[in-house]
Amino acid sequence: MAEFGDHLEKLLSAWKALLPVMAVVAGSTFWFAKTVYEREISTLKTERDGLRGENTDLKARSKSAAQPPIAEDEGPLIWFTNVSMEGGPLSARNVFALRFPGMNKSKTELRIKSAAIVSAVDGTSLPLEIVAGNEIVPLGSVGNIPPGARVELVAKFGPPDPDNPGKILGLDPKMFLERWREFSFNVDDDKRSYRLPYGEGFMAVFFPNMIGPRVIKKD
Repeated sequence: MAEFGDHLEKLLSAWKALLPVMAVVAGSTFWFAKTVYEREISTLKTERDGLRGENTDLKARSKSAAQPPIAEDEGPLIWFTNVSMEGGPLSARNVFALRFPGMNKSKTELRIKSAAIVSAVDGTSLPLEIVAGNEIVPLGSVGNIPPGARVELVAKFGPPDPDNPGKILGLDPKMFLERWREFSFNVDDDKRSYRLPYGEGFMAVFFPNMIGPRVIKKD
C-alpha cells in the first residue's frame, strides 16, 4: 500500500512538472491559431474589398453600356450609334431591315418631313418608315414627335412576301452588300437636316469576313 502511495505521489509530481510545459504549449497553440485566424480574416476582407471594387466597376461599365454613344447630338433630334439589323448572316437569314434609334431631345414637338438611306454605291434611295406603338408605318401616318420621345426609323429590304401580307422576303446578304455596303442616313425635320455616313467598317460588324479589313491566309 505504501509503495502504491509512493508511486502515485511520483506521478503527481511528474504531472506538476509538466503543467508549465503544457501551459506554454497551449498558449503557443492558441497564439498560432489566433494569428492564422486573423490572417485569414484579413485576407478575406481584402478579397471582399476587391470584389466590391470589381462589382462597382462592372456596374459603372454596365451603366455606360446602357447609354449608347450619340452619333449626332446637335438636336433637336439625336441619333444613336446602336443601329440594329433584322436577319443577316449572323442569323443565317436574309437581311430584312435596319433600325436607327433616336430621340427628340428638345422641349418642343417637331415633325419629320423626310427620311431615307442613300446608297453610296449606286445612289439608290430607300425611304425610311417609323415605329409607332407595335407597328412600322410610313412617316405620313404619324403626328408630331413629342419632346423627349424615343424615335426609331426602319429601312426595309426585299420584295413583299406574297404569302404573308405586310411582310417582306428580305435580301440575300451578298445581294444586300452589292448595293448597301456603304450608304448615308438622311433625315429632315422642320428644324434642320441630318446626314450620317455608314461605311464598310461599320457594316462589317453585321457581315464578318465578308467586307471590310480582315486577316487572310497567305498563298
